[in-house]
Amino acid sequence: MPMWNSSRKTPQQKQQHEADERLIGMLKTAADLFHQHLFANTSDAKETLRYVREKRGFSDETIQQFQIGYAPQQWQWLHEALSKIGYSEHDLIEGGLMSRNDAGNTYDRFRHRLMIPIRDERGRVRGFGARALKAEDSPKYLNSPQSSLFDKSRTLFGLDRAKRSIQDMGYAVIVEGYMDAIQAHQAGYTNVVAQMGTALTEAQLGLLVPRNTQKIILALDADQAGQNATRRSLEVARQTLKADYAGRLTADIRILHIDDAKDPDDVLRETPRKMGRLRRTRQTRRRISD
Repeated sequence: MPMWNSSRKTPQQKQQHEADERLIGMLKTAADLFHQHLFANTSDAKETLRYVREKRGFSDETIQQFQIGYAPQQWQWLHEALSKIGYSEHDLIEGGLMSRNDAGNTYDRFRHRLMIPIRDERGRVRGFGARALKAEDSPKYLNSPQSSLFDKSRTLFGLDRAKRSIQDMGYAVIVEGYMDAIQAHQAGYTNVVAQMGTALTEAQLGLLVPRNTQKIILALDADQAGQNATRRSLEVARQTLKADYAGRLTADIRILHIDDAKDPDDVLRETPRKMGRLRRTRQTRRRISD
């Protein structure tokens, strides 16, 4: 990400930059509040913490590292907390933390959900991934809406924590969801990032190739949707590299096959050693270049 140079920006761009920085500060505060509330002395928070530790299998160290949090089952909890420190309703809507219904009433977007801060490559919170805690709640995963701050298609979850390992190890592993990525990091696979969608995008590929690595392993879910996502990801990579007419970009892309139609999160929680192939080179190899 290029460094900000205020001397080369128009007044409108400077104003937008200042507004974005304010919202980024607000999102950081929201992440702090969600994380603190995971350890609150309430029945819902205690139940959620048990779910994180026991069902998801996350250690307290992992919970701290990824700042996992909890949004309580209240309509105005975050709004009230942030308004006390100077953030307006408009700020929360712009930052994707509040929604407005057809009647014009506003409410917290995230309620009774497990909260995962989504950070940019520099480690700054840009949005949230929120997992439902009730089976009947829909959608199961709810992300921040697309905005000037957050674009899921241009973000790789965990890259801020993984980029050093990717550079040191010489390759990146891409999984489908942030739960997969968090579980992988906990198991010691610290070069793992998540694409958070149905297929790798050109912008996401550009975050890795060539500045961080030219070698990528796709370890997407083994179900039919995951297989389709793998094919689409390979096609995106092929088209992206084909469009590089100068021939500067090449990518060595491999596919890690996971048995039993499981996703990496399942495998890592049940039998972590089965994912040891991430550290070996027996994956199906697809070299894609110009």
